[in-house]
Amino acid sequence: MEVSSAASAATGAAAASGPVAADPGASPGAAERASGSPRIAIVGSGPSGCYTAQALRRELGPRAVLEVFEELPDPYGLARYGVAADHAGTRAVARQFDRLFERDGVVLHCGVEVGGPSGVPLAELRAGFDAVVLAIGLPDDLPLDLDGAGLDGVIGAGLLLRTLNGHPELRVDPRPLGPVSVVVGAGNVAMDAIRLLAKPASELADSGIDEAARAAFTEGLRTVHVLSRSLPDDARADLAMLREIAAIDGIAHRLHLGAEADGPEGERSALLRAMCETQHDRAKHRLSIEWWFGYRPARIVGDSSVRALEIVPRAASDQAVGIPLEADTVVTAIGFARTPGELGPFPGDEPAETGRVVPGLYVAGWLRRGPRGTIATQRSDSRELARVIAADLRAGRHPGAPGAETTGPGTTSGAVALTWPVHPPFLDYLRRLDDFTVTTCGAAGYSEASGVRIIGSEREGVFSAAGGVRLRAHDGALTLNLDTVRIEDGALWIADPLGKEGERLRLVELQETARRDGARRFSTRLAPEAEPLFNFVYPPGTEFAPLTLSLAEAEA
Repeated sequence: MEVSSAASAATGAAAASGPVAADPGASPGAAERASGSPRIAIVGSGPSGCYTAQALRRELGPRAVLEVFEELPDPYGLARYGVAADHAGTRAVARQFDRLFERDGVVLHCGVEVGGPSGVPLAELRAGFDAVVLAIGLPDDLPLDLDGAGLDGVIGAGLLLRTLNGHPELRVDPRPLGPVSVVVGAGNVAMDAIRLLAKPASELADSGIDEAARAAFTEGLRTVHVLSRSLPDDARADLAMLREIAAIDGIAHRLHLGAEADGPEGERSALLRAMCETQHDRAKHRLSIEWWFGYRPARIVGDSSVRALEIVPRAASDQAVGIPLEADTVVTAIGFARTPGELGPFPGDEPAETGRVVPGLYVAGWLRRGPRGTIATQRSDSRELARVIAADLRAGRHPGAPGAETTGPGTTSGAVALTWPVHPPFLDYLRRLDDFTVTTCGAAGYSEASGVRIIGSEREGVFSAAGGVRLRAHDGALTLNLDTVRIEDGALWIADPLGKEGERLRLVELQETARRDGARRFSTRLAPEAEPLFNFVYPPGTEFAPLTLSLAEAEA
């Protein structure tokens, strides 16, 4: 398998195994770009990323350079850490993906973060490739929009499953769920969580599950309530998933319906009734599962931790009196989302329809269509996306093409660089502190020589940049967060750290002092409202370091 180290991929150092630029100052892959072969970077090595690489190899042929960047130490994402541990057949798709890197000439870079405070900026990656595909999934469990949703004892099913699968980062410290848990949702993810909590250890011995986590979660677990707005035959879970739960020994089932079905009984309803009509001595069973179909959650009750979940029939009004299900834990399995950032999600219809954000930048899998479909459905989606990318490349619609449009997320070509040493006495003081740290996000950087450098764009005299630099010391008592930087109305503005979300703070007042070779230089003076950010050490009007705006290419 062709794998490069994080250091090699991130710096562009020469690597014998893969096409990485030899010049440490060059963008990744700059040498190969000149050869005329299309160069594609795929961010994420889960099923959608690997299927996309597979489809692009078939669509573009052997001369195309395909590189996959994975943040974790090991590849395959959802196939490794998201699929339930006892579904060995589904997880075995990883063996098919192995062939991509062992025989098909696709290069894998593990341990390389793209975007984020310490990762390779998306703009830098786009500068070195003809196309970049983001296949990073939706890592966040969609929260319940209920009173009490933030109480201790509410946990996402995705986080629960990743912990059971031994995910190295996206996991929770396993602790007993308590005697009674409620699973909200009746899709396949909910069924995975229920099945892994219900199965005895002996049936999971060879599955690769994190047994210590499973034992901790299930210690003392006696009852699981399953809550679904839908009636059984309208639930999203595959019938096969329900049959797997029906086959587990030592479980007593009970069915509660909050509404009557409109049509004849279907297979799911028939199976549930058969499960529940089986005679059980409930005292002799390891676990009871209470199935509530046609009900919705109303609110979670508790002081600091969960005590109960109140439910009502799905058609009931918000003022209806709820049925309290006493519980220690609420497991949410209602979908997945992604915190907005440099790597998406991207608004608009086109990403969902074609996978194209702008020419040269694409999204795949759940980031494209949302959290639906199985691993197998990602294959057909990836083939469709590969055709879109191939058509764009052949038509010259990519950042490397002459006259190509270069606007859009993560683009540096034609961009404007803001360079600012801020206030040297202040920075010198911060640097002498033991806990001084610098974090960056987006197309931003920091050095002792030149201070802050942020790449943005300028339109009609207004400079704006989504990336930023955060300077922090004294356990956070001194924090300067140059985030969402904007220059307009004769001042530099940042996101207000003390105001409401979306509000801005005027940091320094600007006065243009020089203009030469496309670069403009400004004097800077501390604005009155920014005095608290520097602990009132510098009075308003204090002269800070000059600030420069220049074309990013000219400055590089």
